[in-house]
Amino acid sequence: MLRNYHSVGSLGLVSLISVMLVGCSSLSEPLNEQQIASYANHFSEAIPLTTPVPRMLTMDMAVDRAVNFNQTIRAKEYEAMLALAKADALQGAMLPSLVAKADYYRRNSTALSRSSQSSTYSTSSERGNLSGDIALSWNILDFGLSYIRARQGLDRVYQQREEARKVKIRIVEETRSLYWRAVALQRIDLSLPGIEKDIESAIRVSQNARNDIDIDPMLPINYQRDTLTLLRELNQLRTSLAGSNDQLKISIGANPESKLRLQAAVDFKLPEKPRKSAKEDVSIALKQRPEMRSHFYDLRISEDDAHVAILQALPGATILARLNGDSNAFLLNANWISMSASIAGNLINLLRLPAELDSVEAQKEAHRQNAIATAATIAMQVHVARARMSVQLKAYQDANRFGRLQRDIMKQVNATALTGKAAQHAIVRERLATLLSDIRIVVAYADLISAHASYLSARGEELFPVKYLPHPNNTPLVDIKSDLQALAPAPTINYQ
Repeated sequence: MLRNYHSVGSLGLVSLISVMLVGCSSLSEPLNEQQIASYANHFSEAIPLTTPVPRMLTMDMAVDRAVNFNQTIRAKEYEAMLALAKADALQGAMLPSLVAKADYYRRNSTALSRSSQSSTYSTSSERGNLSGDIALSWNILDFGLSYIRARQGLDRVYQQREEARKVKIRIVEETRSLYWRAVALQRIDLSLPGIEKDIESAIRVSQNARNDIDIDPMLPINYQRDTLTLLRELNQLRTSLAGSNDQLKISIGANPESKLRLQAAVDFKLPEKPRKSAKEDVSIALKQRPEMRSHFYDLRISEDDAHVAILQALPGATILARLNGDSNAFLLNANWISMSASIAGNLINLLRLPAELDSVEAQKEAHRQNAIATAATIAMQVHVARARMSVQLKAYQDANRFGRLQRDIMKQVNATALTGKAAQHAIVRERLATLLSDIRIVVAYADLISAHASYLSARGEELFPVKYLPHPNNTPLVDIKSDLQALAPAPTINYQ
């Protein structure tokens, strides 16, 4: 009979294990096409709607919109909020433990007992009774560990905020460069169609002039070559600017099908040159760059890891206070308070402490080396940014000087045209050359602004108010115009 029970029990155990394995194997399956389509539709609808762009868009407005509507910035801010929530949860672990417990007990017969000296039976408990207690316990070692973990959690929050600041700096830098490249592209698109017809007409006139025996045939040929060369350079410049307008729309959250009107009929103002030495700029960059600050937090977290390793090797003291209650009527004192204290430690952790400290020290050395590598990269970026700004400033000055000269030539050609001393095709060529010089000035200025923004980014300059909260879709744009003045005054165009 026992053998049968044993067989039935074994069979039941095997069946239970089989059911559990089958259930575990079907807990999760790959997403099917319908589920994937559902997720895709959900996130497609979650993409923020584009907002209307002002009739005339300035550079400061473009940067405002880029900072407020960039989804990468918002994702980084949510990551910082998540890290902060986790840090708050770790702080809660420092609180003592308060546990309430209730038990109900019942048996089918009375618990009788007798001593060897008596033949009578007695009982001290009822067949059923309800007992409960509330226990307050606090482990000093766990409190210390929770305190350090919470402090490390806050350091990770600060790291996430530095990541958000890094993305914002990059977005501002890119948007300023895109704005002025889009201005140059807009100028080409507005001016080139009106002059192309005159170019074709002038080329036809020069071709007809080749048949005139009184004119040197090299003159019209050279004219055609010069004109087509200018047109080719202008088209090459337009090709290098292609896509700037669309990239700017994406950056500022504008409708890709909309048309942007960019404010460009203003005077160019040069950004300030570096006032400090390269060594001072590197020193500032090592203090302000988000990448370096992130490494600083890594080092501080590693130092706390050493404290954690030491605390885990120490014995922990637990203080316990308990309030008890029991419904057993046979008890003289059915309610009572008990207190206790205990000390316990894992001796194996003490033996592992040297290895744990060596591991933490190796981690700290790795963080130090990464910080040194980043510092070397930042120093190189600062020197490159300073050199690039100097080169771009010279390039802009050359383009501006050439533009003024070309304007003077255009004035002289117009003046001679009034007296009949200049042919129409000469006017067309100079108009094309003037347009090309104007576009080169705008492109040179865009490169200069980009170089200056790169220089400030290399130094880790703050170009906007740092906010670490997500911006709902109905939140008005943050006014950062005054902060952007530190980067460069609002540029204007003046060729005089």
